[in-house]
Amino acid sequence: MNELLRSTGGKIAVFTILILLCGGIIFAFWYSSQAKFHDVTVELGTAIPDIEAFLTDYAVVSWSEFVTPVDSIDMQKTGEQPIVLKHGLQKETVALHIVDTTAPKVVFHDVITHIDDEVSPNSFISSIEDFSETTVSFKSQLHKPDGFTEDTVTVVVEDASGNVSQDVCNI
Repeated sequence: MNELLRSTGGKIAVFTILILLCGGIIFAFWYSSQAKFHDVTVELGTAIPDIEAFLTDYAVVSWSEFVTPVDSIDMQKTGEQPIVLKHGLQKETVALHIVDTTAPKVVFHDVITHIDDEVSPNSFISSIEDFSETTVSFKSQLHKPDGFTEDTVTVVVEDASGNVSQDVCNI
């Protein structure tokens, strides 16, 4: 009887080890097949996100790195930037979407002018802060006051992505 248990126990131990080994191999293949990265969207002019922003729940930060040189990514231009990332032995290309959803920050001021002076929309602007090119215009045709009267004009500042800041100024 003792011999039967010893031979059966040995077979069970070998069988258990084989099952655990096969399970470990199946888990390793499953884990390596899981997506480790995803696309990221950021605002124009911000810094490139850390690698953690690109990781899914299946990824380990310490196993992840940028393959694309981070300093080659232009964060001052809207659009999609392809980035190659590495997790262990797996390399994947993801997209960094750079968007501009922020209106220009503008300091407007009133203008005092003479009747014969030319007045441009820029005359009403003290400063503009934006990460893209801006255009300054009047919302409607400027009607300069005649004599010593005051009037108002709406000045519009629009960036390259269509974000708008505007204010009503006195002339």
